[in-house]
Parts: sequence; C-alpha cells; structure tokens
Amino acid sequence: MFQDYLLFPHLRARDNVAFGLRARLGQSRRHARDRADSWLERFGIGELGDRRPGALSGGQSQRVALARALATEPRLLLLDEPLAALDSTTRGEVRTFLRTVLPTLSAPVLIVTHDPTDAEVLADRTIAFEAGHVVAAGA
Repeated sequence: MFQDYLLFPHLRARDNVAFGLRARLGQSRRHARDRADSWLERFGIGELGDRRPGALSGGQSQRVALARALATEPRLLLLDEPLAALDSTTRGEVRTFLRTVLPTLSAPVLIVTHDPTDAEVLADRTIAFEAGHVVAAGA
C-alpha cells in the first residue's frame, strides 16, 4: 500500500476496494461489492461506500486503501506508513484492528514506519535503520 493511496478517482470507495477482488481474484461484480462493503465496515467506514475519493478525508482514503490491500488476500503485503494520515483516535482503532487481522494473513507483511508505537504493536520483528545502516534488530 502506497503513502498516496492510489485510489481511482472515478470509482466510489466500494468499487475501489472491489477492483482488486474482480481483477486479481476474478470475482463477480456483486460478490466483490459485497466483500468490499464488508471490509469498509470492518474499517468503520461502511457508510462511505458510495463516496468518490475526492469526497473523502485523508484518513478515510487511507482506510479505503488499507481495505483494498487486505481484501485481495495478497501473497506479500508492503505497508508504507499505513497509519500516517489518521487522527490519534482513528489511528489507535485501526492499529488495533490491524494487530488482529495481519497475523491471520497467510502472507508476510513488511511495515515501513517512523512511529515506534506502530512498530511495537504491529511487528513481530523490527529492524531500525539510521543513515541507511541497521542500528538495531530483534523481536
């Protein structure tokens, strides 16, 4: 998942999430939209399914992008600052949600973050870099 979300501006939030389900997994439009609605609900933004990205806040867009990334059951997931655009309350809620969801994935997850709390809560193993060099690593 990229920091700028890469949501399709012409698609509603629901269809942005459903896109990967249809393109990658070949699901029918109806099934993909139902699963997309489920993921949006899980992120607490189910009521925003009909909005286009331009009508979403940065935090809402970030949650749509996270839902789209997780919905496709990826084989590898790279999350680059996945919580950066969220306010502190939403950040805590989404962090807790990710802590329960990420271990259920059958894929490795690489999280890039500058927030030590995100690293502590979400990671099984951390590697700290400074000036391009590893300065610490461990569980």
